[in-house]
Amino acid sequence: MLWFAALLTASIARAESPPPVDTPAPAGAKATRDAALIIGNEAYQALPQVIYASKDARAFSTWLKGSRGLSRYRVRTIKDATRSQLTREVNRIAGKVRSRGTLWIYFAGHGLIVGEDGQRALIGVDASPIDPASSAIVIEDIVEAALKRRRAWRIVIIVDASFGNIGRDGLELVPGRVAPTPGVLEDREGIIIWTADEALGGAPAWPESQHGLFTWLTLGSLRGWADGALGDARNGRVSLAEAQTWVDSTGHALGYPSAPMHDRNETNRDWTIIQSDTLEVGPDAAELRALSEVARLRRFDDQESLLKAEAAAFWSQTMQSVQEGGLAGQEALEGFIAEYGDRTLTVDWAVSLPEVAEARRLLANYSELTTLSISEFIEPCADLVTIEQPAILGTITPGQSACLENRLKTERLQTTRSQISRLLLVNAEAAGDIESWEALMMRHLEEIDRSDPDMCFRYAIHLFRADIDSQEESIKWSDYALENKQRWEGDAFVKKVSGLYKLRAESAAKLWRHAEGLYSKAATGENNAMALEYRGLAKDFAREWLDYARASGIPTDRAFNMCVAAAGTADFCKAAN
Repeated sequence: MLWFAALLTASIARAESPPPVDTPAPAGAKATRDAALIIGNEAYQALPQVIYASKDARAFSTWLKGSRGLSRYRVRTIKDATRSQLTREVNRIAGKVRSRGTLWIYFAGHGLIVGEDGQRALIGVDASPIDPASSAIVIEDIVEAALKRRRAWRIVIIVDASFGNIGRDGLELVPGRVAPTPGVLEDREGIIIWTADEALGGAPAWPESQHGLFTWLTLGSLRGWADGALGDARNGRVSLAEAQTWVDSTGHALGYPSAPMHDRNETNRDWTIIQSDTLEVGPDAAELRALSEVARLRRFDDQESLLKAEAAAFWSQTMQSVQEGGLAGQEALEGFIAEYGDRTLTVDWAVSLPEVAEARRLLANYSELTTLSISEFIEPCADLVTIEQPAILGTITPGQSACLENRLKTERLQTTRSQISRLLLVNAEAAGDIESWEALMMRHLEEIDRSDPDMCFRYAIHLFRADIDSQEESIKWSDYALENKQRWEGDAFVKKVSGLYKLRAESAAKLWRHAEGLYSKAATGENNAMALEYRGLAKDFAREWLDYARASGIPTDRAFNMCVAAAGTADFCKAAN
């Protein structure tokens, strides 16, 4: 068996350090409508410490800004928040979400079940072990507070906490407290609540990663490791269903018997959280096995060290009785032997079975496949050519639309997915349903295909004509159009590229003027920094437009005037000699 020991040692050495999740993972995404509140409650005043919670919060904030593409002005990260701070910050961040944006709330800390209905709640750092519920805020109340603002299109709450009176160290949070049975969360479209454990299990720390296990798994899944977790080929996207499936299966592969919450709403599960050509590939099965061996040995050592510490304390008390002599000393020795003479260690260890992973994959797609077959039987949409004419007239029936939507969920061929999406877009526009057209266009570009510069350009113009909250999005889609400008030729190339440079410059100018207005009303450091940043953006974009106009031989007056206004001097805008 020496060969096996050598192989195991080499495998463990290879995986001593799990892949990091703290560093930025640029994905090129821009979520300018989103806002986020990140809470890391580590140093509780009267409850056990939540080791790594602050580091977890920083890492999640890094992912939101570096990968998801949130503006740093709309990401609020706080450490060691009390209940009143939690309530106040939730109300504040809900007002920063832009129309049709996503509100993100991440929490690492302690949780518990409160009330007769078994509601899950997050605990502030001011909690008392006598009455921890008095310093807790119920997750459902957070959702309702956010919904009152009527701005967020989607609310995502991710919680790395146990609700079963168990700390990250696996020990009781409040000694003797019996955790009530948790209630069932309502299945609501657009409301995603993703917790480390659905019932009363734990949310352990994973020292090998220097993070909470659930946070490490979640951030890994969102860096791209979950791409293809449902059994399909990697396609540069991670859906909620893929992320949650990967987190669950990988936790078991590492040996932790956790049961993270899974969203049961099909629309939520289909949501693409991140999309990029540069998504990371996570650890393979061999690396996970090696990491699990490291975790197993460490967890055994932890249990052994804890047992030895308890025995040493008990032995000290025993020897005090022995020194006193008599029957008390004899009974103390007999008691020590009875307690520790045959003590063994038990480490809960989850066994990863491939059959379970396959069953989960089939179950995740089962309802979709069933719905698709029923929809096709009632009103078929297999022949997309026959639907083109009704789409042009805006007369696609509700049954055909439902069939197309279901087919879009299960179709894996990219060209067919794009064709289906375009049919729905054409139909919405022909029917005069602008709201649906906007939502379908955003989905098409965000989740299906953004390689058509004309579609990106058109959507950018649509956003430019909307309110101030849409200007960053307009710049974003102008940039994507410019990335694929080589598809245009001749006069069309010059006209459209110039139009895109102009559109970016004018969107940036709108943002600059708006920020200057905010600063004039409230001269805060944040407003000043925002005004300076947007002015710099307007200056750079105007200069790029001006340079292109000069090189292309088209009129430059408007570009030059905009450049001078933003730069504050004509010297910056003069042509290079």
